[in-house]
Amino acid sequence: MESVIIVSELFLLTSFGLILFLRKRTSKNVISTILLYLISALPLIIAGLNTPQSNLSTPLALGLSLIYTWLVVGISMLFCIVLLLKTK
Repeated sequence: MESVIIVSELFLLTSFGLILFLRKRTSKNVISTILLYLISALPLIIAGLNTPQSNLSTPLALGLSLIYTWLVVGISMLFCIVLLLKTK
């Protein structure tokens, strides 16, 4: 179960890293991207910390946080595609 959380966090970090790479690197853009990443990663981190190790079933909080995280990853990847098309 921890591997799902780690992979989701890596996808989230990759998508926000791409956004940061594709935008101009002003201090305002860097700070806003990092803050958005931290806000979007917080539910997954909290669900991962609250998940008991001995429980084999997936709790509802973990499922909801994964759905939220993948929704944010999808939106940020769409934003990356728009940025790529805009630069070309």
